[in-house]
Amino acid sequence: MKTAKQAALLLALACLVGGAAAESSCPELENGIQGHTWVQADEDRLPLFSYGLRYIFGNPGKSRVCTECGKTQAFFYSDTWVYALREDGTAEIVRCDQPETVGSLIVPETLNGIPVTAIGDKAFSQCYYLTDVTLPEGITHIGDFAFEDCTDLETLTIPASVTSMGCNPFLGTTARLRLAPENTAFIQEGAYLLDKNTLRLICYQGSGEADGQLTLPAGTLEIGDYAFSRSDAVQVVLPAGVQKIGQCAFQRCLSLQSVTLPAGLTDIGDHAFQRCSKLEEVNLPDSVTHLGRNPFAGSPVTLSLSASHPALELRGDVLIERSTGKLLSFPCQGSEPAYEIPGDIREIGEFAFAYCKDLFTLTVPANVEIAENAFYRNEAIEAVTLPEGLTVIKENTFWGCINLKTVEIPGSVTEIGAFAFNCCQAMETLTFPKSLVTLGEGAFQGCLALREVTVPSAIGIIPARAFDACIRLERVEIQEGITQIAPYAFYDCEMLQVVSLPESLTRIDRYAFYRCAILETITIPTAVNRFGDEVFGMCPKLTVTASKDSEAAAYCAGNNVPFAEK
Repeated sequence: MKTAKQAALLLALACLVGGAAAESSCPELENGIQGHTWVQADEDRLPLFSYGLRYIFGNPGKSRVCTECGKTQAFFYSDTWVYALREDGTAEIVRCDQPETVGSLIVPETLNGIPVTAIGDKAFSQCYYLTDVTLPEGITHIGDFAFEDCTDLETLTIPASVTSMGCNPFLGTTARLRLAPENTAFIQEGAYLLDKNTLRLICYQGSGEADGQLTLPAGTLEIGDYAFSRSDAVQVVLPAGVQKIGQCAFQRCLSLQSVTLPAGLTDIGDHAFQRCSKLEEVNLPDSVTHLGRNPFAGSPVTLSLSASHPALELRGDVLIERSTGKLLSFPCQGSEPAYEIPGDIREIGEFAFAYCKDLFTLTVPANVEIAENAFYRNEAIEAVTLPEGLTVIKENTFWGCINLKTVEIPGSVTEIGAFAFNCCQAMETLTFPKSLVTLGEGAFQGCLALREVTVPSAIGIIPARAFDACIRLERVEIQEGITQIAPYAFYDCEMLQVVSLPESLTRIDRYAFYRCAILETITIPTAVNRFGDEVFGMCPKLTVTASKDSEAAAYCAGNNVPFAEK
């Protein structure tokens, strides 16, 4: 079992390398950006990737639910395979449940008499030791990232029956793909695989040309999501006719130095060139009318465009959308240490200041909306002045700003979104405005330097993981009006010494104060009538004080927690 210090260290490392999002991926990859976002169908509704495979799939009938459409899908287990039933009654391989398998695997034609017709999203993800996978005739679909990071995979033949593929099924592999000659749905030109009907380039499976320059097949209309992600290309020339670059298409191409974008290109997707650490310059043609969430986040690129560009403008190196006044992209490096956003800006876009290395202080004027993830993993910023009139600090706004020490939360703020200040490790003080009525899950999780918190009454519920792993948190005052402390709210607060609970409190959920190692006393109000599992687990010094006939007394008796009558 991890100690609190070990857990905190792991969280700190997670903040540095990407936390909930895999470092090798765009921020939202783990949550299934292409299609359904599947979570386990239990009360926690946690993403499936956070669980061990056997835990999820070991029992037939274990189910998952889609957070977008509400669809529930049952899992079934058959030897090596976990599968689900598709709407047409055929089977979809959800997961190879033996990811440690070395060598070859043959996907069966049927499972329990049911024809196998699909390889699901991430079905073989991180099966590192597979060298060969044989897919049967009858497979019609290969899902998003199906063979992601199968690093030893050498060859894979795509059967003639396959008619559709999701987002780069072969991300992170160098497998040599072989397209069955009878397949009529796809085109293979050297290391490039294209969808014949849409002319979407699905993936590039080469190891770079001799000179590092890649010239795509003529006729390509779209660069698919993640198509070149993590490739070793140095120079890329997109042919005339390409209209769209998908999200994360060139994400983490660490050798990429130049990209030539053709006239006629209209759309550059989310994070398209994220963290291309050697990308020096990109010219945006006048035809570009849409940019997704900061396509150049974390790349030291110098952008250029014509002064008459109809959709975009540059002010210095800051990219702005003309029609909306949205700040789309701030330079990753080379900026002045202090920046005041111009008064005509109306919105800071998602990931606009992500990964900035030189910006230390920022002033935001009045009437500016700040989007989710606006400062994601900005590890330089130390102080932010937010304007009076701002009402919402959205989800993940300052996620991973590990050097952020000072944020003045204006009195107008009514809502702080989920994980808004997650992993802000340097934040020592926090003052909630009286106007605050909503606090999101994990809002201050991993704020390692935070010492003292007063939770305002109007929020009603302290959400799950709100102050999880705040390892230096010493004092917590919870004001009258709070009725519930949600799961893991103060988990791993190993320096917590003083907790003041209000008489309005009725419920303390599981693991709320787990591993508060030096907490010695806590007085439970009489109104508390519900306790979750291990509320005070691993609190070796704690004595609970409560009324003799209270639910708290019964809980302590049943869980071997020292008790004192008040």
